[in-house]
Amino acid sequence: MSSTNAIDYFCSLTKKTPINFNQYIKYEYVFVLFFMIIFILLDVHKRSHPHIKNSNKFAVFDFLYSIFNNRFHLFFRHQFEANPDQSIFKINLLLQDLIVITDPEYIKHVCNNRPLKYTRIEGLIEGLNGCGKNVFSGEGSQWSHHRKVTASQFNTFKLPKMEKPINQIVDRFVKKLETHTIEQPHQSVNFSKEVSSYTLDVLFKTGFGYDLNSIESGQVGTTPKIIKRLECVMGNITKRCLSPFHYWKYYTTFTESKFNKFLDLVKDFKNHFIQQDYAITEEAGLLHSLMVQMKQGLIDDDEIYANMLCYIIAGHDTSSKAISYAIWYLAKHPDILQKVKKEVVDVLANTENSYLSNKDIDKLQLLQQVLLESMRLKPLVSFILLECIEDDVVGDTEIYAGAQVVLTTEAVYRNAEYFPEPEEFKPERWEGVSFERCTDYNLFAFGYGPRMCPGRKMVRVQMLILFAKLIANFDIKLAENSIELVDEHVFVLSPEGGLNSYN
Repeated sequence: MSSTNAIDYFCSLTKKTPINFNQYIKYEYVFVLFFMIIFILLDVHKRSHPHIKNSNKFAVFDFLYSIFNNRFHLFFRHQFEANPDQSIFKINLLLQDLIVITDPEYIKHVCNNRPLKYTRIEGLIEGLNGCGKNVFSGEGSQWSHHRKVTASQFNTFKLPKMEKPINQIVDRFVKKLETHTIEQPHQSVNFSKEVSSYTLDVLFKTGFGYDLNSIESGQVGTTPKIIKRLECVMGNITKRCLSPFHYWKYYTTFTESKFNKFLDLVKDFKNHFIQQDYAITEEAGLLHSLMVQMKQGLIDDDEIYANMLCYIIAGHDTSSKAISYAIWYLAKHPDILQKVKKEVVDVLANTENSYLSNKDIDKLQLLQQVLLESMRLKPLVSFILLECIEDDVVGDTEIYAGAQVVLTTEAVYRNAEYFPEPEEFKPERWEGVSFERCTDYNLFAFGYGPRMCPGRKMVRVQMLILFAKLIANFDIKLAENSIELVDEHVFVLSPEGGLNSYN
């Protein structure tokens, strides 16, 4: 298909009545939880940990309730709040021990021992590998292989090449919002959904050398096909990862059919890019690297598709939600917003046509502090679920092979020992701390150790350029009838229903 037809196909606007996808997910969770209970009761051969303090014996009810209501993050929060003096404790779920770790040094120890002693739980690997072998779901040698293939796009030398397309896409996004405020004043806008177009366009341009331009595919409030299908992805992956029985291989439910449509769309993208020779030049970024590796016989066509899929899902959802949370916090704190706005305006005044380079971004110190603090208070990944595959000693506590281990990073963020006044939004606590060094100060927003997010440098550029230009071009404040955000956990933390804005 031609380039124009491709844009029409991938970004055509949905005209169907919105379907409450999460409601259908809940119906399937009844089925999933039933099998989960059976498998837990049957799988009793693993060694217990009598030497580790047990948490609330009724935790299993909170566990089931939190899964069914997309509040999985609250389950672990309730547990570490009930055990404030324990750096390691266990939760007994129907005869199975779930080892919870809340100390930042112990968390670093476990992360540094992946994959030798700790790996993703089998259900998580299978749930993600259902989309093909990729860098996110891989473990051991498989992960190492795919990491080498994909990480080259995000090295320091390639960042300057991303500045121009990111600036162009940001300007396109700002212009769309400005036009909307003029033509349709005082109309509510779901900012989270709108910013999804921005993050997706950046991913496609920097990763595939392709100008998707979903931003201009329709007016504010309309939803391009690919974003509509993306909305079904995270809930489905969460359900797959929790299910002990891979029923989707044998029967396609309504939610699985929606998920499969997204997978088919990504396959169409891959085929289109290859046919149109988008991967010939280095401008294609990740796709170029993948194609080079395939020509050398190191990966196959399915692995190209799987890594493209991983890149889109991981890069799109996390960035759009992180930006939404940061905007909300600034709206809640107008005094901080004014300081940030002055910093942004001063930096932009010394640029040509408001073009922000990486050097300009380095000057936006207050803005970076706001993002880091927002990611502390609203951690998209508030816990990491792993399996111990070899006996280990964490601190002075033995953890046996076969145990499921939860690294609750949110427990660190809410601990006054590491973050005084942890409930308060205080960006100044990050003064002098860079994105690259935030783990040294116990913020694990991009992971830790060998498995740290390879795209964290690009994410920094992507978020700060957009954030700066939004602050410079718009007045940001809470609406008079605004209410507190309600969070849900659908693979990552999200504002339930998105962040609505008014102009």
